[in-house]
Order: sequence, then structure tokens, then C-alpha cells
Amino acid sequence: MILLIAGSGWAQTPPIPDKQTAEVFGSLWVQDNTGRTKPLNSLHQELVVKLVKHNSFMGHTVDQMILGILMYPSEWQLVPLITVKHETLRDLLQLTDKKASFGQFFNNQRQYIIHQMVDEAHRTNPSHRSKLDQELIKVDEQVNIFYMILSGKFHRIYPQTSDSHLPWLSPTGEITNLAQSDSFFVKNSLPLFIQELKEGDKVAALNSLHQISEYQNIHGEDILPSTTHGRVERLYNRLNIFLWLSTLFFGLGLLLVAHQFALLLKPSLPTKWVNRIGTILILAGFIYYTFGLGLRWYVAGHAPWSNGYESMVFIGWAILLAGIFWIRKSTWVLPITAAFAGLALMVAHLSWMNPQITSLVPVLQSYWLTIHVSVITAGYGFLALGALLGFLSLITMVLRNKNNFERLQLTIEELTTINEMSLTVGLYLMTIGSFLGGVWANESWGRYWGWDAKETWSLITIVLYALVLHLRFIPGLKGKLVFNIASLITIASVIMTYLGVNYYLSGMHSYGAGEAMPVPAFVYYAVAIVLTLSVLAWNNERKWGEATDEDDVV
Repeated sequence: MILLIAGSGWAQTPPIPDKQTAEVFGSLWVQDNTGRTKPLNSLHQELVVKLVKHNSFMGHTVDQMILGILMYPSEWQLVPLITVKHETLRDLLQLTDKKASFGQFFNNQRQYIIHQMVDEAHRTNPSHRSKLDQELIKVDEQVNIFYMILSGKFHRIYPQTSDSHLPWLSPTGEITNLAQSDSFFVKNSLPLFIQELKEGDKVAALNSLHQISEYQNIHGEDILPSTTHGRVERLYNRLNIFLWLSTLFFGLGLLLVAHQFALLLKPSLPTKWVNRIGTILILAGFIYYTFGLGLRWYVAGHAPWSNGYESMVFIGWAILLAGIFWIRKSTWVLPITAAFAGLALMVAHLSWMNPQITSLVPVLQSYWLTIHVSVITAGYGFLALGALLGFLSLITMVLRNKNNFERLQLTIEELTTINEMSLTVGLYLMTIGSFLGGVWANESWGRYWGWDAKETWSLITIVLYALVLHLRFIPGLKGKLVFNIASLITIASVIMTYLGVNYYLSGMHSYGAGEAMPVPAFVYYAVAIVLTLSVLAWNNERKWGEATDEDDVV
């Protein structure tokens, strides 16, 4: 590897290989750090997303970019790839833009400029890290990824034998227990391919790739996935279904919600065809969404809800399913669920979520993963729909006046009725899912219940929603206002059960738990919005009263 000193970045992309050759290169198998065997294309996509936050770079595929770095390491070290947001860090690196090249992190003595600052950031308690500390850790990860690409250590493409427990080899790693001819091939075949490609000998380069593929087939015959599996995984990578659908659902959902409010305030608007087209598009998107989950299930070899990213994607799907479930009850339901499903998909693609397909930890290698998690996560979807309907009902309550009171009151009754039905379904699913989880816990840990943090919060959620659904029997608390406020704020218990336990508490369920972190700022904004909306709705309720004071929630 050639390490350059700091310098100015390139204004253009350095030399890059042709797309066809890069695609053949990406079809080779590789073993990642978790021991999973997958196409190189999957590894390249994960690396590029971490480096540039996109699934392509300047119109080039991930395979072209990574192969380009391997071919022209000196030039790529000068390409501004790494985003630096914090002004202090930009000043330290003497950046004139938000992008920095790998070379700009090293001084003339080839010393890593931010080394001491990164060490200090890592030593700081996660809950006390400043924005600069967080930025340093993110940037350091990107710098190290680029370094690992240059070193070739990621490209473990040579199986030792058909023993799945033995780590695969890279050209730059230590090579032992191989015949001399195999050792020579492992050391030289990939560098030879790169050299042939740089010299413009495409035929020889493709022949070298064919030889590497043959080596993989011979030495890993019993452990390599099928050719079909590789094609499906590359298709899954190329389609990028969930990221694409996040934009579709969020944009379309907001548009249709705005359209519903317009019709609510002015029913004479001749735009009812918008709902029909929007419904067709959302249903088509849901089918595509389901197809994407099926693809990931096939590629991963297990149900696609085993980690934070997958469960968030599945929650988005469950929310949409809940909307479709009540589609004939109200024209409000599908638009709001589409918008929220799009938001869930956006959250799934934030930097703290890892979309990488990984092998299951031993305790999750059970059919109960499919049953228990799917049931309880589907329950989250229906409970989330209840919160959304509660939010819409409160907004509608705020908008009531003497000219539209009766019309908006009918809408509130409609939304509240569906809300209660949705919460009922969600509560049933949560309860059944918790009982199924107890059976799984007995198989895995030898006990049905252990007051683990996740179990406890699941019980708290069940009790709270049971209380919400029985508010109508409590004098002074029955009524649509209290019910809708309760259905909205109780979603906080679901969020705590789903996310908070992993990040703020310890327990046996925290398989994908991240480091402890401070409460995100948006939580405080959300609390302020809910509190303000509730007060406004309560004031409006006092002013106009309910249409029928004695009506229970239907």
C-alpha cells in the first residue's frame, strides 16, 4: 500500500475500470468478518455506503469504485470521499469543503492527524460525548475502512478447504497450511488481475477472474452458496428496494394526507381521483415491499427481522399491512400509514442502523424467531397505527369551529373507532407474541419468565394498552379526547420496548444493543409537539364540547 501525505483532493474521478469487468469481479465470493460467504458485490456495497453514504459514486457502481481504488491507490487517496461536518475538525484538517480525502488526514511525516483526539473520544463515556467526539468516531471509522480497502484485507476470496470453520485468505494476509502452488496462486492471482486490467488487457484480466472463480469452486465446493443465490443477492443489492420505497411512501403518504385535510376543510374539491391513484400506487408499493422482504429472506437464509435494521423494515411493512387491513373503513388510514412506513424505512437507513446481512447468533437460530418476532412486531404496526390515528384525531379536534363542527366530529368518530379496533388487534398480537416468547425462552434459557428488561417492558406495554382500551369504563376519563391522547402517548412504551431497552438497559434480549447514548434531541421536540397538540385539543374540546357527551368510544 502506498500512503500519501496530505494534499488537495481531485476535482474529478480518477481512472476507473469498465462496468462489465467490475461486475464480473463483484460476482466472486468473499467471506466477511462474521464468517458469512457472499458475493463481493455485497461487501463492496457495504464499504461504499459507509464511505460516501450512497450506493454509487459519481455515476459508477460500487464494484467499479472499489476495484478502482485497488487499481489506482495513489490517485484515490486524493479523492474527497469522507464527509466532515464539524467546523473544528474541518479547520484542523484545513478543509475548504465538507469533503476530505484519505490523504488529508495525514501530515508530511505521515502521522495520523486526529489520532489523539479519536482516542480521547473513544475513552469518553458515550452519554457524555460531544458532537465533535461523535464526529471524530464516525470519521475515524471511514478512514480505517479506506485503509483496510487499500491493504486488501477485506478481500478474503480464497477458501482454504471446504471446512466452513476455517477463515478464508486474502492476498495480503498470512498464508499457512497450503500447498506451494496454491499459496503462490493466492498471493499473486488478484494482483495479476489488477495489473492486467491496468495494462488494458481485458481478455487476460477476465481469464484471471475465471481462474480465481475456479479456485473457489474447487476449494470451497461444499460450502459455497449456489450460483442462483449469488445472482439473487446481487439483484437485491442492485434494486435497493427499501431505500427507494422510503422516498415513495413518505412523499406519497404526505401528499395524500394533505389531500385528505383539503377535502375535510373543503369537501367540494373535485380531486377524489387523487385517492384512487394514490391507493393503487401504495398497494403496488406494498407488493414490491413484500417482494423485497422475500428477497432478503432468501439471501439471508432466515426471517428478515433478526436485527435493528431488519426489524425496523418489518415494522414499516406491518404498519402498511395495518393500513390495508382497515382500508375500507376510512380513506385516512392508508395515506397516514404510507407516510409512517416511509419514515420507518428512512430511520432504518440512518447511520446508526446496519443494513448488512449477518449470520444469526446461536440463540436466534430457531423457528421461534419467525413466529415470535413476526407476531409481536406485527403488533407494533397496529399499535403505531393507533398512535397515528390518535394524532390525526387531535389535529382534527383543533381544527373544529362552528362552521365545520358536525363534519369534523364525524371524522373524529370514524378515526377513533378505527383507532380502537387497531389497538385491540395490536394488543392481542402483543399478548400472543409475549406468550410465544415465553415458550421460546424456556427452550433457550430453561425458564418462561425472568423479569428481563425486554420481558418487563413488554408486560408494561400490554398493561398500558389494556388500560387505554378500558378508559371508556372509567368515569371522567371516557371520551374521544382522552382516548386519543392516551393512544398517542402510550406509543412511547412500544418505543421503549423496541429500542430503549437495547440502548439504555442491559438484558438477555440485547443481541444487537448499541452503546449507551444520550436521548436524541428529536425526542424532546416530539414531546413538546404532543403536549402542545393535546393542550390545544383540550381547549377546543372545552369550547365546543363533544357532539354527544354521553357517547362512549365505539
